[in-house]
Amino acid sequence: MRKITVELRPSGEASQMKTWLFNKIKSIEAIQILKTDFDRGMRMGVCILTMKDGFSLSNIEPSDGLEVLDVMKAEENRYTCFIKVRVPKDHRALMKRFDMDLIWDTPTIISEDKLTMSAIGDKYNLKAFLENIKALGEIESIKCQLSAYHKQDILSCLTDRQREIIMEAKKMGYYDYPRRINGNQLAEKVGISKASTIEHLRKAEARIMSSILNGY
Repeated sequence: MRKITVELRPSGEASQMKTWLFNKIKSIEAIQILKTDFDRGMRMGVCILTMKDGFSLSNIEPSDGLEVLDVMKAEENRYTCFIKVRVPKDHRALMKRFDMDLIWDTPTIISEDKLTMSAIGDKYNLKAFLENIKALGEIESIKCQLSAYHKQDILSCLTDRQREIIMEAKKMGYYDYPRRINGNQLAEKVGISKASTIEHLRKAEARIMSSILNGY
């Protein structure tokens, strides 16, 4: 396995992001990429949002293609947030090109005039990644290194009951959009009250976030 980090200057289709994502936002820096759904053009993760002068998170609207799910830290115009980015339908074909057997890693930083993307994979998939990323703009630098990727069990920070309930919630579609199961149905499935179920989920989510953001 190798890790590759590419820096490029966006052009063509990639430069069109300015019209829907960067009218208020200066840059998005990923801290942890949690989920990528290429079919729905959606990505979720913990990121640092840097807003343009005169704008704050309160200026972000659903039509901007970005939803702030939680704010963990605010420092002037920089916000550490749990976010969901939804790519407009007419840009999803571009995103779909990167639906490969890769581990998306950091640094991943997106701004109007610079794009940094990092991925871990085998020789075949990284070659395909490089071929596709050329379509996004002019490559300024490429860094490649050996990577011994070890997928850590982030659920190890949870109690047995928290782990059981959050895994059941994931399996039954509680975190899907739209949800396939609600809080009452999940509570019936795990055999406890809705209030206790939601309390376990919130505590589990808080522990996972603390683990991800350890040191920030």
